[in-house]
Amino acid sequence: MTDHAISTRDTPEAFDACPPGDAAAKRLAAAFQREVMNGLRISTRARCIALGAIAILIVVQNWEAGVAATLYFEVLLALFLVLGIGHYWLAKSRFSHAVHKYLFATADIFLLVFVILMPAPFDDTFVSPPLILRGPNFLYFLVLLAGTMLSYSPRLVLWNGAVTIAAWSFGVWWIISLPETITFLDFANPRPHEETRRIFLDENFVFVMGWVQQIVIYAIFTGIMALVVWRARRLVETQASTERERANLSRYFSPNMVDELAASDTPLGAVRRQNVAVLFTDIVGFTGMSEARSPEQVIALLRGFHGRMEEIVFAHGGTLDKYIGDAVMATFGTPESGARDASDALACARTMADAMKAWNAERAAAGEAPVEAGIGVQYGPAVLGDIGGAHRLEFAVIGDTVNVASRLERLTRNLDVEIVVGGDLVAEVRREGGGENLLEGFSERIGQEIPGRSGTITIWAR
Repeated sequence: MTDHAISTRDTPEAFDACPPGDAAAKRLAAAFQREVMNGLRISTRARCIALGAIAILIVVQNWEAGVAATLYFEVLLALFLVLGIGHYWLAKSRFSHAVHKYLFATADIFLLVFVILMPAPFDDTFVSPPLILRGPNFLYFLVLLAGTMLSYSPRLVLWNGAVTIAAWSFGVWWIISLPETITFLDFANPRPHEETRRIFLDENFVFVMGWVQQIVIYAIFTGIMALVVWRARRLVETQASTERERANLSRYFSPNMVDELAASDTPLGAVRRQNVAVLFTDIVGFTGMSEARSPEQVIALLRGFHGRMEEIVFAHGGTLDKYIGDAVMATFGTPESGARDASDALACARTMADAMKAWNAERAAAGEAPVEAGIGVQYGPAVLGDIGGAHRLEFAVIGDTVNVASRLERLTRNLDVEIVVGGDLVAEVRREGGGENLLEGFSERIGQEIPGRSGTITIWAR
């Protein structure tokens, strides 16, 4: 069982300076610390409410004992209140330390033992110390134990249980040591049943086995509660780790693909060759647009463009491979090939073009200049796998298909069109059975030269 004590003042910059694994662990520990503070705030409020209710109960129970005895117990309740509020405010301060929660828990326990076992000095209805042990006052310790569970700290729960058992046992044996106390510890001299009953009813009698039962049951209960807190903490850590992994995947893959990858044991970065559809899109004339805008306006423009393109890629089951400046690279058929990869890529391109028209309508209504984007798509073989060094890996799709898709996107400027797709993609779309609708509005151009690439290919443009 681990008990983290990381300050909530730790900053993201400090975490980012750590190795990736350590930073993630510290972020999780800091998140737990924030929840510990929330739990401490809740328990402090609960303590205030509970002490208020007990204060009323004391007035009712000690009506016959007199005002002085009642005030005595009310002052002790005020001490509990001071301890609770003091712990909370100290935990929030710059003097906060992990040891403080153990000290305050110990103070609570010893004060409760004192309150239970020491009779009020002004109480005219004096009850003998042995008779005090027969009441249900030991149950109050369960309230303190329950409060420690909100700390998410198994160690604090175990500490509370151990100190409670030690302090209560010390108090019980102090009462047993009093001269007037009677017990059944003298096993060598058996007593008649009538004498046993008489002793048992004596106000100075202490049932030692009752104390034994109390500490055994309390120890078992403490162990179970510590195990519950430890298990809850482990579940939260596991869930947080899982959600972090899913969040990392969701940056690159559509939600349905994230579910598939999360449930798969196949390594994502295993090198292989397979057919994929590759799509590139970027803003036409972005460099000139950037020069006429402030940095904040440029970032806002990029976020608006990237956000729309990303949503469309994921909606068509694609993988967001990377952002390259203002450009977006997406793949279809990664990490595993599908039955409609080419068709999905072409449908995605058409939706992107429609989304740009809708966005420009919004921009025109706001008095802003239109934004044009070129889209290029190609289908064919590519190599998939992890690239990079020991400290940074990236799942990459490389090969001639990627290069052609990028050049087709650049070709939209020369041809003054929105979308250019390769003939190999069109052939695959037709093979998949979705050709006519998806190719509506496209015209075939045979023998098209591609900038930076020898030879010619067949393209389709719209």
